[in-house]
Amino acid sequence: MEGGFKPAWHFSLLSLVRCEIQAIDQHWSLHRLVLSLPQGERDESLAAAFDFAQIDPEPQNPLDWPSLENSHLRPLLQSALEQDLAEDLASIRLRQQNYLHRELERIDDYFEAYERELHQRQSRSQNENTKMKTNERLAAAGAEHKRRRQDQVQRHEIRLIPHLDTLLLVAEPAWQTTVTFLQRHEFRRTRAQFVTRARRWFPLAEA
Repeated sequence: MEGGFKPAWHFSLLSLVRCEIQAIDQHWSLHRLVLSLPQGERDESLAAAFDFAQIDPEPQNPLDWPSLENSHLRPLLQSALEQDLAEDLASIRLRQQNYLHRELERIDDYFEAYERELHQRQSRSQNENTKMKTNERLAAAGAEHKRRRQDQVQRHEIRLIPHLDTLLLVAEPAWQTTVTFLQRHEFRRTRAQFVTRARRWFPLAEA
């Protein structure tokens, strides 16, 4: 620490997100996400204890609310939601892959048998007109085979649709100072806040 503590405010963004996952089965889930600002680190302790938070209607220290830009918040919320959904998406993706593999095998078996039959007919025929029609059928079968495979791939895509219900900017008392720390064998200097509730430091910007 370089110097003493100064009273400050630590800001967090709380969001409630209903998430719809469209796959073979439809899945719904509700997520409470709390991101520490400005970096967007997840604050799991505040998310878990928010129901017990007490509101101070007239704080003693002056409060200067930060301005929030959608271009800055969107990637932070997206990253946090993806982390929260990682386990669910992994199991859904595995199930989708198994279904897709089975459907592609069924399509491949059907068209391979059909094309094999056409080749056999072609080899037995001496009629040039018949051979030409067989070639046309083979070309049509190849195109239809490709189309049906692509159709199954699209049918087994996973679509993630978030519905943002609540955005709440939260301020809580903190202590601010400048700290020096060692990172990758190099000393760094930054302004940081210590949040008593979380018992941890939150970096602000390099000094």
